[in-house]
Amino acid sequence: MGATGRCRGTSTPRMSWDALDAALATRQPGVVDALLEELAARGGLHAALAGRGAAGLLPLLRHLARYITDPRHAATLAGVAARVIDIYTPIVLTDAGVDAALGLLRDALAAEVALQADLMAIQGAIEPILAAGLAAAPAAAAAR
Repeated sequence: MGATGRCRGTSTPRMSWDALDAALATRQPGVVDALLEELAARGGLHAALAGRGAAGLLPLLRHLARYITDPRHAATLAGVAARVIDIYTPIVLTDAGVDAALGLLRDALAAEVALQADLMAIQGAIEPILAAGLAAAPAAAAAR
């Protein structure tokens, strides 16, 4: 039981909604990330995400699109984005604002995938050079 006398995890869906809206209003990704992690740990994430209209969904989608590629927040936001897409798939193509925000999220993820592919290619090019350098280092030390 918490300091307020309530059992942990018994908050109402409206409280989860209000908490998420307040966190999003701060425009601080660390605050939003911490709240999303806490809601997930307490089983309140679905309640905080579900039942939103376009006006309530847009700030969350914008936040996801902006910060999902930030390594500090990617793990949490990727899971949240997957849940949002699962919950709101039926309303895709019914609201232009939601569709635009989902497009931004898609574009951010596509850019991140392309970046990761480029980094993997660079890593593949560098590894043989590093391996050759490491193999030559003991031979050069022995020749001294």
